[in-house]
Amino acid sequence: MDLNTMNDETKEEFTNNVKDYLDLDQEISKLNAALKERKLKQKTLSEMIIRNMETNDIHHINIKN
Repeated sequence: MDLNTMNDETKEEFTNNVKDYLDLDQEISKLNAALKERKLKQKTLSEMIIRNMETNDIHHINIKN
């Protein structure tokens, strides 16, 4: 079956589903880019914290307010 043999309602539903799929795919790509950025920032911060702890001979920290 192709689009030409579908009735108008089915064709419209199919088209809307494809558009929704493509929108979600684009949204997921943006979210993955944001996640990658945050993981890089977290890695950088982790390295800085560990380096600072080693430099200052800090074996544990209490981060309670």
